[in-house]
Parts: sequence; C-alpha cells; structure tokens
Amino acid sequence: MKEKILRFFANRYGHDYFNYFLLIAYLIIIILSNIFDSLILSLLALFLICYSIYRSMSRNFYARSKENRKFMEFWYPYQQLYKAIKNSFQDKTRKYFVCPKCHQVVRVPRKKGKIEITCPKCHHSFTRRS
Repeated sequence: MKEKILRFFANRYGHDYFNYFLLIAYLIIIILSNIFDSLILSLLALFLICYSIYRSMSRNFYARSKENRKFMEFWYPYQQLYKAIKNSFQDKTRKYFVCPKCHQVVRVPRKKGKIEITCPKCHHSFTRRS
C-alpha cells in the first residue's frame, strides 16, 4: 500500500510560491465568506483550493513553472517593497528604498536630507528624503 501511494505522488509538481499565495488567498477569502455569509466568496474560495490542488498534483512541470515565473514577475516588486519597509524599521542607522526601475533594494544613511540615490544594479538615479 505504501508503494502505491509513493508511486502516485512520484513526479508531481508539488508546491511553489504561487501555490502558497493561492492557499493564503483561500484562507482569507473563506474567512471573509464566513463573516459576510457570501455564496460568491465561498465559490471563489472553492475554485482557489481546487486550482491549488490541481497545480500541486500536476505532472506538467513546464506549464506550472511558467505560471510560477509569471506570478513571481508580478510579485517581486511587492516583495522588495516589504523587505525595504521591514529593514527600515529594524535598522536605525540606514534607510532602505526600492529602485523604481529594477526594484532593487538600496540602502542609504539616515538623516542626510534630500539625496540623489543611484541604483547599483541598473544605475538609475532617483531623489528621496533620507
């Protein structure tokens, strides 16, 4: 019996960042559907969990990794913004900004006034108040 289960799950795609996002969105929407007693939100949550299970059980690695890559292109600027905000609260001597062109996190000293920042990755210059 154990071999049958292992054979069934062999060569399956599994979880990635897009699946984690779908599961978190599912949890948020299911909570909202219970609060507002909404059939539409419940159906949306059902669709999200079914799609997440379909993606994790899929054997089409190329299509699933392409979906994940598209999601990460969309998600990357928000992830970098979160990282910059988190680091700014933790580091008291430096301030963190996100380059508007390539979304690279740039670290500058605090309390220097209005400064021009040059991104080390793409060499784009932008002005911010530190």
